[in-house]
Amino acid sequence: MNINNKITIIIPTLNRPVSLKKSIDYYKQFPFLVKYFDGSNKKKKIINLPKNIEYFHLPNLGFNERLDLSLRHIKTPYVILGCDDEFYTYEGLISCLKKLESNKVYISCIGQCIKFFSVNKKVFTSLGYEENLKNTIDKSDYETRIKKHLQNYAPKYIYSLSRSFFWKKSIKNLVSLNFPVFAIGEIVFEISMAFYGKIFIEKKLFWFRNYNNIPSNCPEEYLKPENRLKDWWNNSLQRYEINLFLEKFSKLLDLKNSKLLKKIIQQSINNYCNQKKVTKKMHFEKNNFIQRIINKINFFSYYLYFLKDDKEDIKKILYKNKINFSSKGLNLMFKFIK
Repeated sequence: MNINNKITIIIPTLNRPVSLKKSIDYYKQFPFLVKYFDGSNKKKKIINLPKNIEYFHLPNLGFNERLDLSLRHIKTPYVILGCDDEFYTYEGLISCLKKLESNKVYISCIGQCIKFFSVNKKVFTSLGYEENLKNTIDKSDYETRIKKHLQNYAPKYIYSLSRSFFWKKSIKNLVSLNFPVFAIGEIVFEISMAFYGKIFIEKKLFWFRNYNNIPSNCPEEYLKPENRLKDWWNNSLQRYEINLFLEKFSKLLDLKNSKLLKKIIQQSINNYCNQKKVTKKMHFEKNNFIQRIINKINFFSYYLYFLKDDKEDIKKILYKNKINFSSKGLNLMFKFIK
């Protein structure tokens, strides 16, 4: 299968020149089109930019505005959103590409995640998003897909390889619903994609999620962790704004069936906000710095307990959960996550 000009990776970045350089060095090895949309005030000087990579310096544009701009730069049939400090595996992307090429029933495909952070060239790891090992979103009707997804929530579509047509529609919904609530864009995107179609979840190593960096200090209200979704959703003083959000969102998805969709979205977000794990997660979102410290302590304790080689730790996690991986790809990844 010819994989040239099949996949575009969209990567927004902000004030992370070291991560940006590492990301470019990683992706220049592969035949994917990678486009960086940098909102930093200072432009990154890049010498000999590889042919498969484009860099756009957009200091006056916020996160959603840069995502919106990215839509006109996607010419490939498949697209995926990336972070400047995280890495998709070559094997994982190709495996998902083959799945989507051979099965038109699915609009997205994702594999499994390893969370990591590094200290003094030592890497500490754990399995990320364990829900994705068993929670598939493959029902034929959109109501079941949406409700099931938010009932046992873990990000799926937003980190998946997707058909560009549906991805673009979902991003348009995201940027159209600019409410001052942390990560509401992720929920909008996930619900939109679940409405549009099914996702296939592979038991293959797909990406490495970085827990080293504290999120960039963004001015947008929807990127500030203290503006918690649960607080907003359960605040009786926000009834008008929440109803406005539901009205707009349901009409964006399907104008003819907006009343039914409004009810489905409302019930699904209610269930999401009242999950115990969401309540626990929201507690730590009050202070990202504390959250990161706790994560690092947990990872560090895990490492000291097992006293194993970094790479062997990852292999143990993958074998235990029956996740397929490439030794060659794992060796390459280690050069970039340390």
